Amino acid sequence: MQPGDALRLGKHHRPELARTDQADTHGLSIGGAKGKRQARSPADRLRNLVPAFLHSEVEEAEVRLALADAAPLNRDAAEAQEIHAEGDRIIEAFMVEALPRVQETARQVAGDLIVMTMTAVGKQLTATPRANSEIDAYADAMSDMFIAYLEKVQSV
Repeated sequence: MQPGDALRLGKHHRPELARTDQADTHGLSIGGAKGKRQARSPADRLRNLVPAFLHSEVEEAEVRLALADAAPLNRDAAEAQEIHAEGDRIIEAFMVEALPRVQETARQVAGDLIVMTMTAVGKQLTATPRANSEIDAYADAMSDMFIAYLEKVQSV
């Protein structure tokens, strides 16, 4: 799995997350409409995204594992490449908004690190059954960690 795949694949890839002109029933928008800023801060959106992502990872674990066998057949398909490109644009737009004064290479590293961390923790949490309260505790801690990291990167 490549950095960012978890947010690009399946239920996690949602092009509508990048647009403010569509319904945002779960509060997961991470990018703004072209040329517009989100009403909620990047930190608020991360606080909503992380628990939703972790809970969906746990809920979809069996399906994801079953699909992993088919992954080599689908990975190189044009549709998969389009999904990856859209996911990259969503993450990039979010990172530009979250870190507007940071150089592009540092933003890219920060975005990749957040996505890879969420993916790794999501994978680990699906290895054994977990109570929702335990998943929420991990999500809260990860959100705090990501927000502190983004604040540190922004201040450098």
